Amino acid sequence: MKIAILGGSFNPIHIGHCMLAESVIKDLGYDKVLFVPTNLPPHKMLNNAPSAQERFNMVKAFCDTNSRFDAESCEIDRGGASYTFDTLQFVLEKYASCLTGIIGLI
Repeated sequence: MKIAILGGSFNPIHIGHCMLAESVIKDLGYDKVLFVPTNLPPHKMLNNAPSAQERFNMVKAFCDTNSRFDAESCEIDRGGASYTFDTLQFVLEKYASCLTGIIGLI
C-alpha cells in the first residue's frame, strides 16, 4: 500500500488541501493520504486559531467523506511542538507492514 502524508496546521482545512490529496491519489497512484494536523507548529504562531483538537475534528470530518483519506492525531497526542522527524518515526512504526511510499509533509 502506498501511503502519503499531508501535514499542516489545517487552520482551516480548505479546497487546496483537498485538491492536493486527490491529486496524490489520482495522479501519483497512492492508495491513501494521511492528514496529520500539527499540535504546535515550531515555525509559526496560530493566533486566534481553533485548538489542535478542533482542527483535528475538522480534518476528521473531511476524511470521513472519502475512504482513501485518514486523519492521524499522532502530533496532537504527542503534545508539544510538532516535528517531522517524530511524525515520520511514528508513521513508519504504525504502518510498517503496509507502507511502500511517503511524500513529504507540507
